[in-house]
This record gives sequence, C-alpha cells and structure tokens, in this order.
Amino acid sequence: LPEYRWTARGGEPLDLLVCFGGSDYVGLTPRVVPILKKLKVNMRVRLVMGAAFSRRKEVDALVAGDQRFLASGHISDMAQFLSRAAVAFISGGTMLYEVCSLGVPAVVLSQNRAQDIEAAICHRAGAVINLGVNEDVQDQEISEALERVLGDPALRESLSAKGPRVVSPDGVMRIASSLIARVKGGASR
Repeated sequence: LPEYRWTARGGEPLDLLVCFGGSDYVGLTPRVVPILKKLKVNMRVRLVMGAAFSRRKEVDALVAGDQRFLASGHISDMAQFLSRAAVAFISGGTMLYEVCSLGVPAVVLSQNRAQDIEAAICHRAGAVINLGVNEDVQDQEISEALERVLGDPALRESLSAKGPRVVSPDGVMRIASSLIARVKGGASR
C-alpha cells in the first residue's frame, strides 16, 4: 500500500475523495453533491461510485459543467486514490478501515446503525470525524464538518496520525507471521 503523506501545497485546491461503497444503497452520493457544491473551500472532488451503484446518471447530471468534480466508476486501486486525498468523505464498512490504516483524514456518514457503531469507535479514538447515520444528520452538519476538516491542517494531521493506531497498516502481515511461526513451531490447537 502507498504511504499517506498529505502535505500543504500553497494555494492549490485540496483533494476530497468521496466514496460511499460499491452500491451506495441509500443514495448518499446524490444527497451530498449539492452540499459539496456550496462549500466555500478551494477543493477538487473525486466521486468514486462502485459498479453496483444505480444512480450514476443522476450524479453525472448533478456535477455536469462543474470543473471541481470528477466522477469515476469502479476503480481497481482505491489505496492509490486515497493516498492522494487530503480528506476522504465516506460511509463505514471496508472504506473506514482503509482510511484509518492509510492515515487518511476522513469524515464518515454511515448508511446504517452497524456502520455507525464502528465509525463511533474510530471517532472516539480521534481517527475520524463521525457524523452518525444518514437519516439522523442534517445537511448543515455535513457542511460544517467538511469545512472544519478541510480548513484545519492541524486537525487533518491529528486524524492522519491516529488512524493507523486504530487500524494497523501491517495487521495482516502480523497475523500471517504469527500463523507461520505457529506452523513452523509445531504449535497446535
């Protein structure tokens, strides 16, 4: 995986990656695009929509003509996209673990209560900003959270540092090494 190393870049726009999973089954992407368009932040927005997302045409129409937005279909290397983002705007699930592991500052808008439970744990650890479950969150709360994270380099740095402490980037390797050592050592259970 590429290492996440966001650095300030003068007056260049910040890169915001938006991805609500492979299907975005509750329609978060079309909900948040109008909110993102109103933000007073110098940014570029990459919208990543999975292969199972059924509202792609609607999103394309929402961003048509706005040069700040780039809509992408299913991509094969999410870690590469995340490593270039100043901030990620995601729902829970696998993406939550990816941003934490890579140390990418993130704002989380969960699609369901199970995702919110996981995001709340990461929020309490200081690894992400958790807004809660979609139906419980007002547009103004989304705007304020994104403007806060995008506008505060110290907050982004703090989130970035704490994410990998919550989800170890080398966790799989540690597990594999432990299993190999047990097999080689003849340990059994």
